[in-house]
Amino acid sequence: MASNIRGLLSRFTSAVGQSFRLVRSSENVQSSVRKFSRVTKRQFQCYAAQRIRRGQQMYHFYRSMYGDRSKLLTMVVNLARNMRAFSGRPATFALLGSTLFTWKSEGVDDASIDKCIDDLNNIRNVIRMNSKLGDFDGWELVIDQENLKLWKKPIDDTAQLYQYKVYGRFYDVSAASFFKIQMDTDYRKTWDDLVLELSVVDSQPSTGTDVLYWRSYFPYPMYPRDYVFVRRHKVDEDRKVMVLINKSVVHPHCPESSKTVRVRNYSSEMVIRPHSGFDDLGLDYVLTYFDDPNVVLPTACTNYLASTGIPDYVAKLHRAAKSVNESQRPPTEAARNQGKKDELRYL
Repeated sequence: MASNIRGLLSRFTSAVGQSFRLVRSSENVQSSVRKFSRVTKRQFQCYAAQRIRRGQQMYHFYRSMYGDRSKLLTMVVNLARNMRAFSGRPATFALLGSTLFTWKSEGVDDASIDKCIDDLNNIRNVIRMNSKLGDFDGWELVIDQENLKLWKKPIDDTAQLYQYKVYGRFYDVSAASFFKIQMDTDYRKTWDDLVLELSVVDSQPSTGTDVLYWRSYFPYPMYPRDYVFVRRHKVDEDRKVMVLINKSVVHPHCPESSKTVRVRNYSSEMVIRPHSGFDDLGLDYVLTYFDDPNVVLPTACTNYLASTGIPDYVAKLHRAAKSVNESQRPPTEAARNQGKKDELRYL
């Protein structure tokens, strides 16, 4: 009986001791968890601070590397779009995107318009003194016809990208019609078979400025090219010219698509001067054009496209403007002759 009691006491003592050990072990585990949490928290804070500093360094690096603000904005818009896809909060993206585009910084100023007008006047003055205008100011003559001249000029030392300048003259269309067909986005879809989509996405009527989205055909198997650009127009009654300037921008309403290739570098400047009145037949124009289609082509192919593509586009403009003129007032032979006389008198 005594041995049984001693056995029970021994087992009870052992169980109590084991319970105390479990309690102490649990306290040790909790203490270890708390220590681990504090260490992890400090490490995460340190890592987050490093990433923030790194982000600031990258921002200043790319800002100093890319002088062109549009490239930096493109990066930010792409980042914002990825954040939107991740977070599912389009309102946040819209709020961020609205801060990236301003009419003041991305629009076309009056100095740019004056420069275009001066460009037309300079070319006309040179042609008036020398009808055989060839190379000038780094521009290489590519086409030399009576009423059409085309020059090209390399953008950089690689000579893979060129800017093009066209000077032309028409006697059978009015300046108003020539200007109208380039402003009318719906009508352009009927005469330009390369246009897949063209629409106005934003406007500032007080300055005659719009933001347009343009998706253009590109030969298979390459993707179509799309453009987002600011367009400003001005009709100057005093100087008797019409000006139309386009330049690429980044706009929050036009995110990039995987089904097209975005052309980020694009500019087009058109100046039109009538021989007489804006509604009378006869005009001179200068078109300065550049875009980077993000494709490397052989020099021979580039030269061919320049010598055929731009004149073909000008021919389309002429046919479309002539169609508008004929629908409004059928031109007669006397009107054409009068247009030539007005042009000679203007020269």
